[in-house]
Amino acid sequence: MDRPLVEALAGFVAYMTDERRCSPRTVRAYGDCLRTLVNFAHGKDVRTVRAVDLRLMRAWLATYADRSPGWRQQMVSAARTWWRWLARTGVATSTPPDLMAMPRVPRRLPRTVLSPAVMRRIVESPDESPKGLRDRAVMEILWGSGLRVSELCALDLRSVRLDEGMVHVVNGKGGKDRRVPMTRAAVRAVRRWLEVRPDVQGERALFTTVPVRNVVPARISVREVQDRVKEHGAAAAHPELHPHAFRHAFATHLMDRGCDLRSVQAMLGHTRVSKTAIYLHTSVEKLSRVHRRALAKGLNRRPER
Repeated sequence: MDRPLVEALAGFVAYMTDERRCSPRTVRAYGDCLRTLVNFAHGKDVRTVRAVDLRLMRAWLATYADRSPGWRQQMVSAARTWWRWLARTGVATSTPPDLMAMPRVPRRLPRTVLSPAVMRRIVESPDESPKGLRDRAVMEILWGSGLRVSELCALDLRSVRLDEGMVHVVNGKGGKDRRVPMTRAAVRAVRRWLEVRPDVQGERALFTTVPVRNVVPARISVREVQDRVKEHGAAAAHPELHPHAFRHAFATHLMDRGCDLRSVQAMLGHTRVSKTAIYLHTSVEKLSRVHRRALAKGLNRRPER
């Protein structure tokens, strides 16, 4: 049975929220993309699902030709997911988005990855204050376990098993759970933070803000982690440092030390191994540079008589 686009979109958003249990960020991103499609269709006097065809879909996407390929790829992906759900529920009789070409996104390698020595210097830079002990523990986990900053902020006290040296990521990207090992340095840092962590009744967060005047400590935010990381990075002559750089360093340093691709993929929580493979490429590039330098020295050396 055909349905108005607005009504169909509301049903899809409810499905993503209640049944698929997608993260609020994913639901918001898909909703924003699909609302542009609904508004575009209304502008063409198309108001129901079955009145939408491939030509309208392509015209909608063409209006965003100035946007990045990644942004347009997300729009096509959102439209495909919506229309497949509409087909499964009997609303749509065809799936025009499946016939649209997916915009190609050039593979971007991580920016320059900081060396283990530089990362260690940054991670050990905080002082012995409660905020410093928290920041040290935060950065140890970001680097030692490769968590996304949103995953780190969502950690509860029960998420870490210090005796086992494991951190349990619940409802990570894509709604997936995973267990990731912690380094010994991270375990020590978390223990020290827990000794000074504010004891707030009902607060389950592993990482909280520190008491300031009459403000009750609460779960640390992504923005605060970004600001604290940037501040410690600036003190070490790396003012553009961001939390995701720790994740890049985690993966690259593991690959440099011979860790297999599938294990790194599992620890990062990547659905597709192709996303993890960029770190293999970075590692191979580094090996190639070392090889070229060594070979150049050998070729330039004077032969022995």
